[in-house]
Amino acid sequence: MHRCCRMDEDQSARKNAQKYLKIVDPDYYELESHIFFDDAWVDDEVLQCRVPNRYVVQLVNAIGDAARAVHKTNIKLKPPLKIDVPYGGRLVWSLPGDNRLVVHLKDRNKMRHKKRWSQVMYMYYLLGHRIMELISDTRRKQLLADNTFLLTIDGDSKFNPASVQKLVDLMKKNTRLGAACGRIHPLGKGIMIWYQKFEYAIAHWFQKAAEHVFGCVLCAPGCFSLFRASALMDDNVLNKYTKLPVEAHQFVQYDQGEDRWLSTLLLKQGYRIEYAAAADAETYAPEGFSEFFNQRRRWVPSSLANTLDLLFDYKRAVRNNDSISRLYIFYQMIVIFFSLLGPSIIFTMMVFAQVASFRMDSWNLMLANLIPVILYCIICFVASSKWQLLAAKVLSVLYAMVMSAVVVGTGIQLTTEGPSSPVSMYVLMLAGLFCMAAFLHPREFSNIFYGAVFFLMIPTTYVIMSLYALINLNVINWGTREAAANAAGLENEPLYKKWFRKVKKDKRFEKMDTGFSPGTIATPSWIGRRGRLKRADERFLMLMSQLDRIERSIAKCRSEGTNLLAGGEYTAGEACPFPTSPVDGHRKPTTFDNADRRLSEEPNVELARFEGSASVRGGAAATSSNEVLCFGSDMSQCSSSVDSLTDPGNWSRRHGRSWRFQPCIQRMHRRGCCSTTLAMVPTRRQTKLRSAFGFLSSPNT
Repeated sequence: MHRCCRMDEDQSARKNAQKYLKIVDPDYYELESHIFFDDAWVDDEVLQCRVPNRYVVQLVNAIGDAARAVHKTNIKLKPPLKIDVPYGGRLVWSLPGDNRLVVHLKDRNKMRHKKRWSQVMYMYYLLGHRIMELISDTRRKQLLADNTFLLTIDGDSKFNPASVQKLVDLMKKNTRLGAACGRIHPLGKGIMIWYQKFEYAIAHWFQKAAEHVFGCVLCAPGCFSLFRASALMDDNVLNKYTKLPVEAHQFVQYDQGEDRWLSTLLLKQGYRIEYAAAADAETYAPEGFSEFFNQRRRWVPSSLANTLDLLFDYKRAVRNNDSISRLYIFYQMIVIFFSLLGPSIIFTMMVFAQVASFRMDSWNLMLANLIPVILYCIICFVASSKWQLLAAKVLSVLYAMVMSAVVVGTGIQLTTEGPSSPVSMYVLMLAGLFCMAAFLHPREFSNIFYGAVFFLMIPTTYVIMSLYALINLNVINWGTREAAANAAGLENEPLYKKWFRKVKKDKRFEKMDTGFSPGTIATPSWIGRRGRLKRADERFLMLMSQLDRIERSIAKCRSEGTNLLAGGEYTAGEACPFPTSPVDGHRKPTTFDNADRRLSEEPNVELARFEGSASVRGGAAATSSNEVLCFGSDMSQCSSSVDSLTDPGNWSRRHGRSWRFQPCIQRMHRRGCCSTTLAMVPTRRQTKLRSAFGFLSSPNT
């Protein structure tokens, strides 16, 4: 909240300077802030209803304090505007700088939860609704899309307006720049924060900088990144970002690392991602060991899956993206190759470091280090996450003691053998490389001192954590920023229980197929199964008889040529009661808006709504997107066979987009007449900008 108020103050100062001082500001911008609560509602046992959770209450209480702290005066904000929306609720504040702050309270019982679907929600609202639907001029749409930027931040991130301005400057320089990210600094206390400070530092000093120079950055982190609206609205980006995961690798790639997935889509579509080292931002990192492990349980597989996806589709990436060359693809292949071999390489180097320090047999030391690794793998397969993390903590302490002994032994070896020995040269070169990078970043030089903690935790983070992440691929919960009851997923079911349950389930089905035999007829389970099968047969026969009656009723309707509307009969052959327009000598259906209001005024029309679609009894279909379509030139075609409804001659066109009618269900309506409920499915996309939002006007959204 403090950062939103800070941006509001900066934008208000720029606006007042232009308005009252007549100063032309080249960096002037308009601002609108949106906050999304992914699971904002809880059940209240006293009120017997769902109410906002404690985090929403905390935000409402803190927004006034944040505004007063930023503007340094006693400001009292007006109460928020409360709006009831289909996905939950919405609170709208007017900040002191006359900018809007919108808080969206999602109810997981009404809409998909998780971070990716919150991003889909605000992107389609800001880009699809605010740009594509409310603006009719095509040129203005393109201009706004090219100059509209979305700053994505986490709820615990801190930044200043100057950092945002540096990202915007990058966007202005290159129109093919789809996203820009800054330097992330972890916040918090404890040993895990020390480790992450050094880890973040070397990741930005070496990896991000190398990707920026050799090609382009592969990941724009969701905690602080700026995206161009037109890049998100391009083909195969936002539309594909809404894809539901079906296969196992898609759950890992789509939901476990949504920022990496969105960055991969931008790269494959031809957009560049850049890194601005001067754009600083801070975010609270995991302070606990379990939370840190569960965060990396998401990051490690998702980074691997998205990088492999880019490498497998490298021909398209090289063809579309000028910043990605075959040499850069080869560089990423080397990186991913050593990432896959990282645990084994670290394990081997750890063994040889102990050999050099302790002067012991290499095979004995390798066996001594291999036993705890194998035991940990077994624990990960047979125990819950609680015991897996406990075992990881114990091994971390043991390996930290071993690495401390290695440091002492290496120091003694450097003293006795001198700087000309191979070990001394390797250690000095490695230390010199990190020190040189720290000197080139003087404001971050203090991070070099956390390298000692990083060194002690190398076996834990490169071996133990990799095994934990790969073995727990079946766990898809978030693991961080969750309530205490669900934090870190401590009660995940072990894999062996799932496997045994599946085997028992398969054996149960095999027993059901044994049929009649003297050995099974007397068992209670066989008798119970026979009873269930008999009841299923009875229900099936009842269903068949109902279908026969429906067919006879349809035939009767066709032979008599009458349809029944709510309130009276309608004889086939008369003019369609809904408006039609003459086209090529025939009466074609007319599409009109405000369907619900108009249909409610018709005396002979009855609406039947269910599951996002609606049907009109007697031959017209009303959809949830306020469209009504009347089929054919008379009402007889409205009750005709289902096949006639899928005839291209009965299609209706709106905005140049074709729709086809897909019959969903048939129901009896009074005196044996039937009404058909239709679902409308888009069959074609048109313009480049519209292609990403082709289903916005679809009734089955």
